[in-house]
Amino acid sequence: KKFHKQSETKDECPKDYHKVGTRCLQFITDGNYKETFGDAQFKCQARNARLVTILLPEVLTIFIRTNYPGVNFWVGATKDENKGAWRWTNGEEIKSNTYYEILKYNLGIGHNCLAWISSKNSFSVHRCGEKLQYICEAVVQDCKDKDSLCYKWKRNCNTDKWVTKTCPKSCGKCASAKSYCTPHPDCVFPFILNKRRHSKCTKKGKGLFLCSTTKNPDFQSANWHKCTGVC
Repeated sequence: KKFHKQSETKDECPKDYHKVGTRCLQFITDGNYKETFGDAQFKCQARNARLVTILLPEVLTIFIRTNYPGVNFWVGATKDENKGAWRWTNGEEIKSNTYYEILKYNLGIGHNCLAWISSKNSFSVHRCGEKLQYICEAVVQDCKDKDSLCYKWKRNCNTDKWVTKTCPKSCGKCASAKSYCTPHPDCVFPFILNKRRHSKCTKKGKGLFLCSTTKNPDFQSANWHKCTGVC
């Protein structure tokens, strides 16, 4: 397989998918895997994906010219025969002028599915029963975490052996954190806590590493700040 070098983004896209514009796409191009529109949609769903939707022609043109010249692909749009409207397979009606100019001249009977035709460098309407290669788009999960933060422990920190990292959650998995962290700017070092001298952040309650804003929190009222890293 050929891959556009700008498309290699292992951190952003699932395995075997490649970044094209803002989407993670998989181009199914094996000659043995041409499918009708319906079967292509089914095969994408089996990959936890869908036929690609709402992608600008110029974005596809550059990528396909470089990697898959001459190959035609199904993309995710069909005509609702009852209402006469064209919709993406995610249910959204096609209203953009980019596509409307293509679709309004669809005079062929039964030409109710959208394809990318390489010879035209453009989208075109086709009979849904034709067999073409197809493009699957990874579906981004809509995560509904109760807490928008999670904690990740990271070594090699200049403030303590282990320091809490606050990172955005990614569907229940902590996002990667950079390998450095800093104390709060109001931290005072050294400080005395439980008769021990601390020259860096220390663990105090709930498993978090904190620092004090006073020299001796054993005898003074202290504000505590969390030592945190940057994601």
